[in-house]
Amino acid sequence: MICFHDQIIASFPITAQNHRGEIDYRKILERLGEILRPQLEEDIPRTFPEYTPHNWSNHIIALFDIAAQLFGSETLLSLDDADRFLLVVGLYCHDWGMAVGNDEQEKIVAEFTALPKNPQLPLASAELNRLMHFAKQKGVERDVHGDFPALASSNQPHWQEYIRQTHAWRSGDRAHDFLAALDLDSALCEAARDICVGHWLDYEILRDAKRFRPIRMVATQRVHVKLIALVVRLTDLFDIGRDRTPYALRRFVGPADPTSVREWDKHAALDHIDCMDIGRSRWQVVIRGTCRQPSLWPALTDLRDYLRDQLEHGVDLLVE
Repeated sequence: MICFHDQIIASFPITAQNHRGEIDYRKILERLGEILRPQLEEDIPRTFPEYTPHNWSNHIIALFDIAAQLFGSETLLSLDDADRFLLVVGLYCHDWGMAVGNDEQEKIVAEFTALPKNPQLPLASAELNRLMHFAKQKGVERDVHGDFPALASSNQPHWQEYIRQTHAWRSGDRAHDFLAALDLDSALCEAARDICVGHWLDYEILRDAKRFRPIRMVATQRVHVKLIALVVRLTDLFDIGRDRTPYALRRFVGPADPTSVREWDKHAALDHIDCMDIGRSRWQVVIRGTCRQPSLWPALTDLRDYLRDQLEHGVDLLVE
């Protein structure tokens, strides 16, 4: 059986016309995958060694089949080329900002340390602005040498939390910059950024057209940014089954932190999602599983309630 990832890639014409000439969507996505794969598989575990997988094979490629289950493969394949392209970019890139290597971390922290104590925010980069806001929020301070030891190592909780909280914006910046370097339409680049950011934003922001632009025009083609952001968001949320966290991988990772252990246990208790047609153009997402640990049950019920709430809000926005 061909996975939906391969189907959607094959659906692109070898070249498609835009106002600047021909664009080879397949070649662009192939190059993006080549860049992403090693970063996701090497740099995310460096900062988050006990996280459930956010890598290429266990997470990214699996998302395409989940999207096909949730929204229907025919529906997704019927999207216009630009929307379909942005869907693939969003699923590929939404976690890219979690991958921060040693050199990048050292550069960010060094630039942050070099800033004066009361810098003018407009003079700093977007990354440094985010880090300044986080440091102020969390009370991260300099030591007697003027350094920030709480941010100096990838295993520091403050650094891990900073990367996690801000990964969507970093993902969006990287997706934008990758496409912009190919001289693609600036609106397409901005749409890719918005989709990566949008998968993490509160629904209140996504609902506000002034804070999150729902549509962009790429030449004469309308691209549905909010729609694609919602598809990426809901697809990512429902990658929760045990196939994401196989036992062999768990033995290799060996999570010890109680929070990490609980997350791995939650995945291990659940089957892959099942989407059932219940008639009248309505469907139901079913998640089956087996819980053998009484202490895990409250976490599973919290997850169920959270997913139900997210799905209801997401469907409301999709209807709009």
